[in-house]
Amino acid sequence: MRIIVALALALLAGACASQSYSELPIGLQSVASSGNVAIAVHDIRPYIAVPPSIEMRDSLIKALKARGVATVPVAIAVTDSPIAAREKLLDAKARRSVLVTLREWKTDTLMRTDFLFDVTVSVLNERGGELATNTLRGTDALGYSQAGGDTITQATAAKLDKLFADPLIVGALR
Repeated sequence: MRIIVALALALLAGACASQSYSELPIGLQSVASSGNVAIAVHDIRPYIAVPPSIEMRDSLIKALKARGVATVPVAIAVTDSPIAAREKLLDAKARRSVLVTLREWKTDTLMRTDFLFDVTVSVLNERGGELATNTLRGTDALGYSQAGGDTITQATAAKLDKLFADPLIVGALR
């Protein structure tokens, strides 16, 4: 019985493992901008005590810089309201602001690995007017127990790339 309990606890620990977002292989191949871009990730998931929003923001900044985009990082607290998040972006005085909002973003790896997501990217002008928005939501089945951290990292990067590849987002950032 102790072995069964130990195995069950090990499986649960694997199912709840946190994902690092600090080195996501994000390409953002279609993205360019003629001016500086403030960027923030607002994590509004109710079950997050210590959000990975800074790591995700920094990975996006790294990808944007690789594309020649000047960036301004903006920190948004998990407790900030959507209005406060937008105000912090506007305080950066950038030509464009990007707000990524995470409503759902997790993996479930108990039996098979599922990636659940509900994320929106909004591009704002220097006055806070929304120029474009794109939302992705759903569940992707990544496979059974063989789907490890690399698979999850690739799926995460692919979703962020897809979010930013929308023609309206690309056009709003130019």
